[in-house]
Amino acid sequence: GMLALMRVCGGSRAAAWVAAASFAFSGVLVSEVFYFNFLPGAALLPWSLWALARRPPRRLPRIVPVALVYGLMLLAGDAFSLVIAAASAVLWILLETAREERAGRALELLAGLVVAALLALPQIVATGLVAPETRRMISGFRLQEVLTFSVRPARLLELVVPFPFGPAWSMDLSLDWGAAAFRRFFTTLFVGPIALIGILRTFPGSPRGARFARVLA
Repeated sequence: GMLALMRVCGGSRAAAWVAAASFAFSGVLVSEVFYFNFLPGAALLPWSLWALARRPPRRLPRIVPVALVYGLMLLAGDAFSLVIAAASAVLWILLETAREERAGRALELLAGLVVAALLALPQIVATGLVAPETRRMISGFRLQEVLTFSVRPARLLELVVPFPFGPAWSMDLSLDWGAAAFRRFFTTLFVGPIALIGILRTFPGSPRGARFARVLA
């Protein structure tokens, strides 16, 4: 997905491989190995932007890929990836689309989401029926429980330093001293130095997607 997205943005083959490796082997994606129910949604994230960044001349070929990608996301049931994809799509339209084209692209995105919802309607209906029977709806969560799933501000240091709070993969709790202070939903948030270089470096000609990447980061 990242290879396809970078090629649509006009990146070279080498740039596409660097982007794909940085994404696939980032701390968050590697951590998803332990939460395999989130992997389909995470894997579809680059495809969601690819479907939007394409520029076929006719409207229908622009809507169908969006509908298919978001339909698969809805069927996967990963609400986090779905929200991230939709927010990224809106940001892409605002930053990487000409002002006179934004309304049309927004309508295409909306149409794709409607068709996606129709494709995944059985899953959506089933989820709506079972949701009232779950613990989250019946007893709810206390604020303290909710905060344990939040990323502590100190952990943002992991974006630039791989494991500042100890080896999170270690079975020896005395080595993983950060586990006492932080919930390890993600083993690390490290994205690699290449991503930081891409954010800070000024590229000639402002390639497509550069503004989006910097603002999103």
